[in-house]
Order: sequence, then C-alpha cells, then structure tokens
Amino acid sequence: MAQKITSLSDYRNMTCARADRVGRSINPVRERYIRDQARNLLIRAWKAERVRQKIEVADILPIEPRWIVEQLFSEWSFEEPTEIGTFSGRNVVGVLDRVAKRIEVAANFPHRIRRFTGAHELGHLILHPKMQLLRESPLTGDGLQNRHTAPAEQEANVFAAELLMPTRIVRESFERRFGAFIDGASIDDDTAFYCTNGAFCASELKEKSPVELAMIIAAASPFTTSDSRTLCEIFDVSEIAMAIQMVDLGFVVNSMRTGQRL
Repeated sequence: MAQKITSLSDYRNMTCARADRVGRSINPVRERYIRDQARNLLIRAWKAERVRQKIEVADILPIEPRWIVEQLFSEWSFEEPTEIGTFSGRNVVGVLDRVAKRIEVAANFPHRIRRFTGAHELGHLILHPKMQLLRESPLTGDGLQNRHTAPAEQEANVFAAELLMPTRIVRESFERRFGAFIDGASIDDDTAFYCTNGAFCASELKEKSPVELAMIIAAASPFTTSDSRTLCEIFDVSEIAMAIQMVDLGFVVNSMRTGQRL
C-alpha cells in the first residue's frame, strides 16, 4: 500500500521516494553541496550587478551563463561560435578549456540547450578543478536523468539546474500558481483542469510518472495569476529540465507511482 502524503515534508522523508525523485546516483550530502555552490555563485553575480543597479535576484531571470562569466570570471571568455563540430563521432555543443580559460557553446543549437550547456560547463568549472578539457554533447531528457551517466556529468547537471532554476524562486513561482505541491495520485478533476488548462483529466494524470506530470505542469499557463507565463518561460528552460528540477525538489510527485521515471 502506498504511503499517504499529506505534506511536502512527508514526501521528502519517504525513503523510497528519493530514488524516484532524483533519478541519479549522487549522494544527498554531495547534492546539497552542489546546490549551495550554484546558489553562492548566483548570489555573487547578483551582488556584483547591484553595484550598478538596484535589483532583486528574481529580476535577473532568465539567468544567462555568459553574464555570470562576465561578472565573476574576468580572465575567462565565453564564446559562441557558429558550430564546434564533432568529437569521437558526436556533435559537440559545449567546451570547457581551463588552459585557454574559455567556455564555448555552439550557436547552431536551440537557445535553451545552449543556456543549459553553458550552466553545465560552469558546474564543471566550479566543481571539478582537475578536469582540464571537456567537450560536451547536447543534453537530452535521458542524459539529464540517467543513473548510468558519469557522476561528474550528473553533478554538473544538478549545478546547472540550480543555477538556472534557483530553488527559492522556483518554490515561490510554483506556489503562486499551483500551491505547495501536486501529488498526481490524489489529484481531482478541478485541479487537473487548472494545472493543465483542461488538456488532461485527473484519471489521465494519475497514470503519469512524476516527471511526465511535471512536464505537463511546467508548460501550463496558470488561470488565476496576473503572470500568465509558464514556468518554462519564466526560467527559459526546456520542459524536461524544468520538470526534473520540480520533481527533484518534491514540488510534483505521484505517490502511487514511486520508482517510475520518464
């Protein structure tokens, strides 16, 4: 029998829920450290910007990796060539070169892939000082949540997610639109209509994995807020990146389908 969830803390405390939520093999203590590092980097960039103009953290959304490099890494360059080419038979979208002090992101990819790649490279820059030269392939849904992805790549993905979609701002944006959290197992038709603009009924959402459900919610325009932008539009990220962040943070769950991912 599924454990009944009555609050967000209930879900976060479920031993079996973490594997369902995270879909990766990073130690929870290490994950907290990675998210702290991403938040600290963002706060440093924001404080540097405040020297020039009085702004709040939310005012810098969507967060641009190039902007962070320009704010905080004066010896580094952030370049966007038309294309980078291939390496070992794979298309290359991003490069981190410590010797040249350069991050490259290929301009011939969709801009949301480019932004996540830039943030991912910043993750390697901060977290993995021994990595001297990296060439990255485009990140897909599988790459973002595959347990068999190399640990360093998983860590850079978490860093990128927290940098582009900071927990506090995601929480505030989510709660204004949908409440504290959504459990697909207990969703009713009224909530389903509100969360999906009438595209799905409750019985259909109950069958979705947490990530599938979160992808639907990430792309939904709210009915009752003055800001009609979707969460994907606010943070300028893909549906899969937004969904994984919401599921990681426990804002979207399905307590009847624990252990199942997209």
